[in-house]
Amino acid sequence: MQWRINQIQYPVHTLGNGKRICICVQGCPMGCSPCRNTRLSHQGKGELLDIKLLFNWIRLKSEAFDGITITGGEPFEQYEPLVAFIKLVKQYTRLQVTCYSSFYLHELYKRFPAKEFTLYTDILIDGRFKDKHSITGSSPGSSNQSVYFFKDGMPFITNSYPFTKIKCDAIINEGTTIWSGNLLRKEMHLKDTVLPDYVLSY
Repeated sequence: MQWRINQIQYPVHTLGNGKRICICVQGCPMGCSPCRNTRLSHQGKGELLDIKLLFNWIRLKSEAFDGITITGGEPFEQYEPLVAFIKLVKQYTRLQVTCYSSFYLHELYKRFPAKEFTLYTDILIDGRFKDKHSITGSSPGSSNQSVYFFKDGMPFITNSYPFTKIKCDAIINEGTTIWSGNLLRKEMHLKDTVLPDYVLSY
């Protein structure tokens, strides 16, 4: 099974707690205004990666990380490879899985009534990003978004998840600076500058 990916970034310290691998999927139909990741919106860009090869690569590195964050793009637009991948992660590693989605949880339940994703997702941050509700230096990024913990497939909502205090990661890739976390603002500090060989970009 293949998965259309735009980038794999590591180490990332913003999109979840601890030291993480971030998978940015390609393609999003939402058209949020403003969109923070316009380069990830186009359905046909990115690169198709084999799920098992990607997982084996991550498993080799898993002891050095606390979790995986899957964002985009819209991860749930590629539902089958998403679930196949996070199932492998939860079965064969100790990594915590955080997923971002522009869909609200009730919309995901309607689209995927079997709710299989809830069995392999530890944390879901749902809802469209809305700039007028933006939260400075926080994850989720806007106040209309919710944070759900899942235990045995059951969601528990919270808006006080202790995300790292690091505000922003800067990832340098072939002369291009990619900001992870909230947009760079005056009160944010730069924690990590990651060299190009730490970014897989397609």
